[in-house]
Amino acid sequence: MNLIYAYYENGGMLDRQVQEWESYKPEVKEKLQIFLVDDGSPTDPAENHLRPVGFPIHLFRVIPNLVWNQTGARNLAMHNATDDWCFMMDMDCLLVADQAERLVKF
Repeated sequence: MNLIYAYYENGGMLDRQVQEWESYKPEVKEKLQIFLVDDGSPTDPAENHLRPVGFPIHLFRVIPNLVWNQTGARNLAMHNATDDWCFMMDMDCLLVADQAERLVKF
């Protein structure tokens, strides 16, 4: 299952996302991958906040910084998604570990 996120200048929330992803059970992690699109962040790119979490994180970056391009960023992630199932979330919505477990069991 693909988790889809668009990112723009929200490092604090991405740090919190990464912390939550690390807490997922191994059997959940083996079923997930993330497609994250940095929508042209000029001062705080997503790459500054990523580290290994136990499953693939595919990072894309939109250049240049386009105004109100969240939909474009999401389309880029969906275009590159590799599984049949995708779950798209806003960066400020947290998929906590027990919800992630229920999602992959669905």
